[in-house]
Amino acid sequence: MKLDIESLNDTNADFVVHYCLSCERIDITEQSVKTFKNKLLKRLEDGKYWCFVAFLNSKPVGYIDVELRKNFGIEDLWVNEIYVSEEFQRQKIGTNLLEYVTHFAKKLGFTDIFVFTEIENQQSSQLLEKSRFCHIYSVYKKKI
Repeated sequence: MKLDIESLNDTNADFVVHYCLSCERIDITEQSVKTFKNKLLKRLEDGKYWCFVAFLNSKPVGYIDVELRKNFGIEDLWVNEIYVSEEFQRQKIGTNLLEYVTHFAKKLGFTDIFVFTEIENQQSSQLLEKSRFCHIYSVYKKKI
């Protein structure tokens, strides 16, 4: 298994774009792909957003994206999304993406990375705990 991780760019963005459009339930047309891809690549320019794509034997199989978020006057690094194609899950690709981002964050001088996941997403929670993330607080919601 040869896993490579690359920064998002114009040539590898289609994998991320197609996944995001399907999550948003947007029809995948030439125009919607072009529009979303341009928007995604534009986000990279501000220096507060990064996306990394995992390739297994040159085939895109997953990605992780992170961004700086300001909380209480302090900028923290947050994982927005980690995705691995279903047929490649449980092959340590998610773990490798998290390790890659951890090294990336250390290079930027961060000492913490934050991730939010839904409580019912046990697969994600297991991945995070296995990658030595710790549960620090819960968010509660009231439907009104």
